[in-house]
Amino acid sequence: MKGYEWNRVLFSDEKTFYLGASPEYAWQDPENRIEEEITSYPEKLNVWGAIGKYMKTKLYYFNENLKTDLYTKILNHCLDEKRLTFSPTCPKKVRENWCFLQDNARYHTSAKSMKKIEEMVGDHYIEHPAKSPDLNPMEDMWSYLDRKVKQARCKTMKSLKRTLTQAWSNLDWKYVAKSVNSMDRRLQQCIDVGGRRLKY
Repeated sequence: MKGYEWNRVLFSDEKTFYLGASPEYAWQDPENRIEEEITSYPEKLNVWGAIGKYMKTKLYYFNENLKTDLYTKILNHCLDEKRLTFSPTCPKKVRENWCFLQDNARYHTSAKSMKKIEEMVGDHYIEHPAKSPDLNPMEDMWSYLDRKVKQARCKTMKSLKRTLTQAWSNLDWKYVAKSVNSMDRRLQQCIDVGGRRLKY
């Protein structure tokens, strides 16, 4: 895949966010520690999204565990080209010829899910190796959203969704491009370290 046209790939993934999450502190002065109450079982919100250098879906929020039926519903809702957001600099050829990437989770690759993907994107689909988040720029976007959520210290599910939606909407396309442009470097590093974990 080295040299692939990553500019036209829509990278997808899902993540869980927790209500009440706050910024993490790697080091503190023992005489001046910040103390916070921690909820043992905070409410959680599952989120699916996809983004590329020039395009992104809307975020899809759900509370249940992700299974095939729900996943096909998400694909049907989010991969409709009328619902995609394109950057102001998106080339016409990318609008007309983009590819979809997902990981190899069981519910992603079930017969029903693959049938839906074929229906939505045809053969414009890229297989992705299992357990390889360091080869998916969408993980960088989740990290960005996670920082925004922790800064906001959301106390209600409504405020959590609002914070995520706003941060996703305001995401700088240059930040996305930097991540996508690193794909060939990631692949070379993957080769260099024999498939072990990357620095990304």
